[in-house]
Amino acid sequence: MSSKVACLRTEARRAKVWSVARVAAMALAVPDRAFGQAAPGAGRHPVQLSVGGLVFGETSFGSINAEYIANNGSRLVVFRTENALRPGFGLELHLGIGLTRAFEIEATGSWSRADLRSRVTDDVEGVASTVIKEPLNRFGLEGAGLWVFSRGGKVAWFARGSAGWMRDLTGNDSLVEDGFAGSVGGGMKYLWNQAGGGFRIAGFRVEGRVLAHKGGVRIGRDRVRWTPAAASSLIMGF
Repeated sequence: MSSKVACLRTEARRAKVWSVARVAAMALAVPDRAFGQAAPGAGRHPVQLSVGGLVFGETSFGSINAEYIANNGSRLVVFRTENALRPGFGLELHLGIGLTRAFEIEATGSWSRADLRSRVTDDVEGVASTVIKEPLNRFGLEGAGLWVFSRGGKVAWFARGSAGWMRDLTGNDSLVEDGFAGSVGGGMKYLWNQAGGGFRIAGFRVEGRVLAHKGGVRIGRDRVRWTPAAASSLIMGF
């Protein structure tokens, strides 16, 4: 009798061990829900190269009067000038690295071109209004942070800020000036190819920005000047 009881206990113990083993195997086979939700992010391109163009509005430098000061201290306006950097266009390249699912850092190189314009009016000798133009090339290197604050399917909405260095050259390279460049803005990325594994066109991005410039080629007082801009680019993923 005692031997039968011992056998029954042994069988029960074996059954319990097998039950625990089956539960463990099922737990390993079925991924955790939180991990399953995070997994799609791991398949996205951690490194992205974006190449595209931008357009920007006019940057005003204000009005300046050319004056003649007489011996008695009186002033005579010889002529007036209205000065601005006209709307222009450019090319830019962004190399971005995703540090987390929501935050990326970017290195940006850019080139843009616009006309530096002065309109001369109210000439004291009655000369008709004249417009003087000089083409201006601007090169820039900036670092940026990009925060993805919303995702939905293939679309990611982001905010972005940047700061860096710029160099202005007039059309004949007779004048070269360095300055500060920065921007704030936001936009949208659309990724139709979210899988990694190779270099390929992965999507595109569009964004609006406000550009900030200080220094460089300018007319009048040196201060931070703001210019609206819009940009779009193709995204190549690694």
